[in-house]
Amino acid sequence: MPLVLAISDETESGHLYADRPGEDYEFPTIYRNQVRPGERFVHYVTRRLKGGRRRPQAYVGEGIVGEVETSGSDPGRLACRLLSYRAFPRAVPFRDVAGSYLERGGARRGYFQRGVRVITAAEFNASVGLGRPG
Repeated sequence: MPLVLAISDETESGHLYADRPGEDYEFPTIYRNQVRPGERFVHYVTRRLKGGRRRPQAYVGEGIVGEVETSGSDPGRLACRLLSYRAFPRAVPFRDVAGSYLERGGARRGYFQRGVRVITAAEFNASVGLGRPG
């Protein structure tokens, strides 16, 4: 199943991750059964910025999960290479023009706090289709 891999400057939990968007993704071991080599993903940027500032939530690119291994910066975490990454020419808002979430669970309180989310092929294709029109 395709994934959403969230990237942020700051997290609700206060944890910092050694992510390099489009190159490497670091994540807690709780997601080890979801983040597997060969899975397609979309990158999602969260609302939180350093210093409490905010930005629009959006999908910004897509690719394929590569090799997963123990993180070099924190042995209690895992990290993966991101392969075939393509940034979208323009960010895709996390809601459509009618205000509906692109992810079916988006209306649920706390849904977007998860750093890794499994989505359907239809949700993946919708976000990629909006990010790469034509």
